[in-house]
Amino acid sequence: MKRKIFIIAAACALALSVTACGAGSASETEAKTETAEAETTEAETEEETESESEGETLARFPEGEEAPEGEADADSIDNYFTDQPVMMYGSITSIDDESGDFTLNVEDGQETVFHTQSFVPIVDAVSGLPVSMSDLEEGDFVYAWASNAMTMSLPPQTSLQALIVNVPEDAGAPSYVVVTDATYDVDYTGNLEITDQDGNVWSANEDTEVSPFKTRNIVTLDDITEGSRLIIWDNCSKIVIL
Repeated sequence: MKRKIFIIAAACALALSVTACGAGSASETEAKTETAEAETTEAETEEETESESEGETLARFPEGEEAPEGEADADSIDNYFTDQPVMMYGSITSIDDESGDFTLNVEDGQETVFHTQSFVPIVDAVSGLPVSMSDLEEGDFVYAWASNAMTMSLPPQTSLQALIVNVPEDAGAPSYVVVTDATYDVDYTGNLEITDQDGNVWSANEDTEVSPFKTRNIVTLDDITEGSRLIIWDNCSKIVIL
């Protein structure tokens, strides 16, 4: 009889021990779960912060405007621009207020329709500052660089690459260029030789005013490399890096 009672007591003690271990495991599991959830939340927060930071780098969009759907990343924007833009100039004859597209009466009397996007640079010819599409008016004389691909329709249609506005009558307009080569001269005297898409060579130096477009970043001649898109004034007195 005593042996049976001893066996039963031992069994109960073992059960209590197993239960206690199970409770400890549950507590540890719960603690691990809470830790994992906290780490997941922290990781998600970091990803959101990184995404927001990446979005802030797209400073080419005018204030108050959002990136068009499908064009909200830098690669899509860069793919929009061509390496061989064509320059035309003339007076604006009509503007579509909804899309921003406009028709230009170019120098040979032929009208051309320019399709544009909110990230296409519109630059003041004197200050180099950005201009909003809403500031354009019919009759404005502008310099436009367009894609070298143009429809065969009448009037022909093309994609705007850059627009120079507010050009003084007694001064030439700055140029929009795509850099094909940028190297310092052999003696490294500070002159940066910039070759553009048309084979023209621009010589910039320490006296050249270099500024970014729509950002407050500090830029120098060293930031100009192959593929850079620039607005350059005569004699390289001023360069805006787009």
